[in-house]
Amino acid sequence: MVAGDIIFIRAQEGNIIGRIQAVKDAPVAEGEAKPFIERGLLGEKRKAAAEAEMKSLRSTAKVVFLDDKYKLDAAAAPTVEKPAEATKPEAAAKPASSHIEKGLSGL
Repeated sequence: MVAGDIIFIRAQEGNIIGRIQAVKDAPVAEGEAKPFIERGLLGEKRKAAAEAEMKSLRSTAKVVFLDDKYKLDAAAAPTVEKPAEATKPEAAAKPASSHIEKGLSGL
């Protein structure tokens, strides 16, 4: 935090909004700092362990539908469509009337 930052504190009777006026370095004795450092290191270890566990769970996860109405069959599975091919120069050179005649011939 730097001077000028706004902080919000939730209290029993409501919320407190404050603004940091100044920041001063305050040396702390090693004995006083040790519990804070240990807590920070323990928090980092817990976070790393939780992330590793989540990664492991995601890699081995399997979705099982208990209700048949939510199962996807092969026909209903989403498909990836290929983008339309660009118009070839030969097709662009044909007169528009030939395209219209071809379309009308199917009627």
